[in-house]
Amino acid sequence: VAETLTPYLDRPIVAAVLATIRCCYSYAYALKGYSGPNPTVWQGGLSALMPSIDINSAAEHRKAVKWQDIPQIYKSLCEKGDNPNAVMLRIIILMCARTSEIRNTKLSSIEFDTLKVTYPTTKTSGVPVTSPMTNTVAKIWRGRGKDYAIENAKGKPLNERGLLRLLKAMLGDKDITVHGFRSSFSTWCADNGK
Repeated sequence: VAETLTPYLDRPIVAAVLATIRCCYSYAYALKGYSGPNPTVWQGGLSALMPSIDINSAAEHRKAVKWQDIPQIYKSLCEKGDNPNAVMLRIIILMCARTSEIRNTKLSSIEFDTLKVTYPTTKTSGVPVTSPMTNTVAKIWRGRGKDYAIENAKGKPLNERGLLRLLKAMLGDKDITVHGFRSSFSTWCADNGK
């Protein structure tokens, strides 16, 4: 892995190359095609072999909350009960999904038994969820809308501004974004060698 990354060290694409390699090893591990330790782990792995990689150079990241704060945020969202914006934020957190994908999810694209969700018009297709999460997310999602998984009173997807307003009100941070939960998850993965 270090040998593959070396030619890219002085280029902004290095973080994307590392992320792609990490994804390949994770996929191979999930399919039982690879059983060793993940060679893309930075702490205690690549950090001993390479100079520091600026992961922020590859892309402009959205402001994210610390992954360590996610459990408390999730708990606060649960306390809001059936508030549609809180429900949608919980699903976004649990599925590490893009906001637009969850907002525009139609009931017909959800397999509730496996909670496999297919997004036909976006970058992601066939997002599987771990079995412990299946019941949780299915309970949250089931019976919320007629056409879309979660709808407003007019039967349309929720407005992203409502999600953002709720999040900013909860956290008191004007720069935070809903998309930042994906960054929080990505940071957790990097910090934990996943």
